[in-house]
Amino acid sequence: MPPSNPDRTSRWTDAWVSLAVGGVLLVAFPRILEYYVAPGSFTWTFVDRDGAPLAYPASAFFLVDVGVLAWAIASVVDGVASLVPRRAAVAVALAASAISVVLNVFVAIKVSSELGFQLLPALAIACGGYVARQRGARLSRPA
Repeated sequence: MPPSNPDRTSRWTDAWVSLAVGGVLLVAFPRILEYYVAPGSFTWTFVDRDGAPLAYPASAFFLVDVGVLAWAIASVVDGVASLVPRRAAVAVALAASAISVVLNVFVAIKVSSELGFQLLPALAIACGGYVARQRGARLSRPA
């Protein structure tokens, strides 16, 4: 049972939500993991604008998948860091979120001309920005 201390309860809630988001992203969008971990089961095909076959890493979808993977990893890191009441863990979570946001801004800009607006990078930017702000505020509090 989670502790009754409000600060500890908030940490448990943050951890649960972050771990859940990271887990859902990894399960719902496994394409990049499938490509690298189980290439034999990778059956996706991609074509360029002229209909010619295109390798997955050369497609715009690869960048989107890298952004989603970065968001998932940052979420898991944040969830674990939320359970550890150490400033260093919070700093690592802040760095992971910031890196994920910057990467997803790049992805959103880079793929927009080819794929149009992409919801997942936009959500990664919004959620990651919120998490980074929260972790930054937590780090600015006195130890």
